[in-house]
Amino acid sequence: ADFLVGLLEQLKESHHRAEQAASSFGARAVLAGILPGYRLEHFPKERFVSNRYRNLDAGIKALTGRQSFDVHLEGPEGVAFCAPYILVEAINTSFQLHLSVAPDRFVRTYNVVQAISGIALAPAVNSPVVFGRECWAESRIPIWEQATRPEQVPFGDSWITSPLDPLFDLRRYDAILIDPEVIEAAPTAAEEHLDDLAKRTLALQNGIVWRWNRLCFGDDHLRIESRFLPAGPTPIDMVANAAFFYGLILGVSLELSNRFGASSIEDLLPFEVAKRNFRQAAQFGPAAQLQWIDSSGKLERYPARTLCLMLLPLADRGLESVGVPAKQREEFLGIVRDRLIHKQSGAEWIVARLRQLRGERHPSPEQALALELHKYQSEKNSAFRGSARPVHLWGRNSGD
Repeated sequence: ADFLVGLLEQLKESHHRAEQAASSFGARAVLAGILPGYRLEHFPKERFVSNRYRNLDAGIKALTGRQSFDVHLEGPEGVAFCAPYILVEAINTSFQLHLSVAPDRFVRTYNVVQAISGIALAPAVNSPVVFGRECWAESRIPIWEQATRPEQVPFGDSWITSPLDPLFDLRRYDAILIDPEVIEAAPTAAEEHLDDLAKRTLALQNGIVWRWNRLCFGDDHLRIESRFLPAGPTPIDMVANAAFFYGLILGVSLELSNRFGASSIEDLLPFEVAKRNFRQAAQFGPAAQLQWIDSSGKLERYPARTLCLMLLPLADRGLESVGVPAKQREEFLGIVRDRLIHKQSGAEWIVARLRQLRGERHPSPEQALALELHKYQSEKNSAFRGSARPVHLWGRNSGD
């Protein structure tokens, strides 16, 4: 029942450790999907931190015949650059959420997660500036696709019909990485060890197909790893995004049978609509146009801001169904509501403040913006459980 409060405590502690680590280098830590002050020269090959990513870089280049990664981002200004290494992916900072699911409920739940991903992303966008240029509201999405191999970063092509579908689908993708220990051991391995070797190989391949909603597995569980939400702007904003995400999954699952008499989301929503919603939300955030199911079960088009406000009560009922107390539901979902009403998501605040700094002819507007992010995030507030104030209050009186 208190998992959202527990998540907030974990995020605050992680942020504190990051701040301590940064200070030991004379630096400061900022929660951001993409830090506004980044430059391409911040990602040289010397900053590869593990052989895994060196090998990924070499493997993708060998498969494609390319020696660099061309990235073209659209947006109000847009940007194009040629990255010599896959390391430029490190420009992205995600807030990954997991959901454990029983095998007999996996298909239904996974498809619901896919269906609501665009809606959950729209109010959470926080990565609108890339190398000083305004791009997508959540530019992490196209960067990750283009700075690796687009086909290795799928949203999907259809609803799944079996928990095994995402695993069988891995056969479509090149094995960019291999485990030399498995290759060496497999020919002479005893029968009882072959399953372990197969699991290692499957897990390795699953780890280099970067689905936005990925099936993860262990010896005794299945879970969905959702990778599309950004870090920031504050720990409590991130928990609010998690509350909306989990609340929508639970609420839509309840609504399917209780309101529409449908057994699954695929009975009501075409997959292409879910996929299009996701990209629209990433590009335009709360200003996107999304399609969703109206009260009669038919598809209608809504402004994302309006649709998210409409679905907040559904998310509330979803959280209520797993015992989240009313006060916590209002606390966290209320942040999403106020962010939408005030028209100040993380991305909207970043863009507005960057334009203001440019209008003031600031000599280094992106660096000044990063420092302001740090300033707001450093102002811990007891009214928000020791987190910084949520982004919709930045630049406003706390009572607004």
